[in-house]
Amino acid sequence: MPANLVPLNASPLIRPDWQNNFACLPATLASLLGCAQQFPELPPGRLGPAAQYEAVALIFVDAFGLRFLKHFTENDPIPALCSMVKHGTLSPLSSQFPSTTAVHVTTINTGLSIAQSGVCE
Repeated sequence: MPANLVPLNASPLIRPDWQNNFACLPATLASLLGCAQQFPELPPGRLGPAAQYEAVALIFVDAFGLRFLKHFTENDPIPALCSMVKHGTLSPLSSQFPSTTAVHVTTINTGLSIAQSGVCE
């Protein structure tokens, strides 16, 4: 397993982290770029060293869970994906419920959680 991929428990099931989940991602990315935020952010260091950046890249791959990431970096490597893992920071995030494309795309574009936006399907 790459050193910068947060290790998982031996169990294939992971308890969701409802406080520090996908809904915190937009505010965290904006904060890394120096923008003041009104929404909750992920804990410091969760997405790498706490610093300000000139550019941040978010690669959003729908329906590509952590087990697929592990498979395609360990068992059946995809060179571009392996390079991103090697040079970037990966941190598993709990999805929102329901875990639909509409919920997560709305969150990325608005910074609002499902509870705030009301978009669920």
